[in-house]
Amino acid sequence: MQWSSHDRREEQNLDGIDSAIRKFQKVSVNTVPRGPFFRIVSKKVFGRSDIQRRKNAASCGRSAGIDGISRAQVARVRTLFTLDVIDKPEGGGVLKSTERTAEVLRLFTLTSPELGTSEVARLLGIATSSAHEVLNGLSDTGLLRRRAPGRFRLGPMIAALSQIMTSTDLIIGAAQSIVSDFARRYGETCHVVELMDRRLLSLIAQESDTPVRVSRNIISAATPVHATAPGRVLLAELPAPALQLLLARMEFTPITSRTITQKSVLEEALAKVSAAAYAEEVGEYIPDLASTAAPIRNHAGFCMGAFCLFIPVARYEAQPRAYASITREAATQISARLGWDPAAPSSSQTTGTRRHREKE
Repeated sequence: MQWSSHDRREEQNLDGIDSAIRKFQKVSVNTVPRGPFFRIVSKKVFGRSDIQRRKNAASCGRSAGIDGISRAQVARVRTLFTLDVIDKPEGGGVLKSTERTAEVLRLFTLTSPELGTSEVARLLGIATSSAHEVLNGLSDTGLLRRRAPGRFRLGPMIAALSQIMTSTDLIIGAAQSIVSDFARRYGETCHVVELMDRRLLSLIAQESDTPVRVSRNIISAATPVHATAPGRVLLAELPAPALQLLLARMEFTPITSRTITQKSVLEEALAKVSAAAYAEEVGEYIPDLASTAAPIRNHAGFCMGAFCLFIPVARYEAQPRAYASITREAATQISARLGWDPAAPSSSQTTGTRRHREKE
């Protein structure tokens, strides 16, 4: 179901009228999460038919003689009742709750390691009471840790899960020493990256030790997929239907004067990336930054991720072919550890990224 900006404003107004709603003797509000911007009203208050629901909502709205409640607040309560008394879709609550958890956890970064309830509410566009409920729930599970009243950081469960993933993930095990070696040998920041929907996730990051270097934090949830070399490599590996669905939801916002801003131009670039099994970009994400990337494949030729370099433009433009060779070599070494044989017939026939295959 699609919700308008009016519906979203009503959800934001809910904070100030929760107490007002509860003052109606016959009304009970059940704040079951059903998505970013709405709540459902307890079914025991209202009849099953839409007509009965509207009648009950209207009668509640006429009960304006409640202490401390303005007529405007009552009107908003009536609107909320009319909008929100709907049947809950099968399984929808679980999915929306999972999506909300992921949205909250992505907000915590190296530059924003601690967030308050109001900050989370503002960043996600939800009511403060909803953010408070989600944050406290995640804190109870150990995914977040309370640092002060209304302040949260990532919790011990995140560290435990990270250790498990580092110890058991095949691509991390295969790539860790190679990434460290290439960063030390060539003096550039190296990453192993995979694609999750429209976001890049850094599985391994190794910053170089040269005086002028790119931070390992260059990959984040805000990194544009279409404007970086690893993003293009991973997009080019998607099957055509999945790629078209993703491109249809992508925003081609100009980041620099060199950023691709048209879908057709990006599709042409991705076709070249697919043919070359290599991508490069200069100044499309950050004016003084270049990036290169090549796919990492497993024994079946299936793309598990991408090895990439982030390089200051001045160094890259001095020897672009050398950086292309370095990138391909690192990706090949990691792929070999995963059992990939470039001479095998299947290696050139398999498409899709690791996360896309896991969904099938």
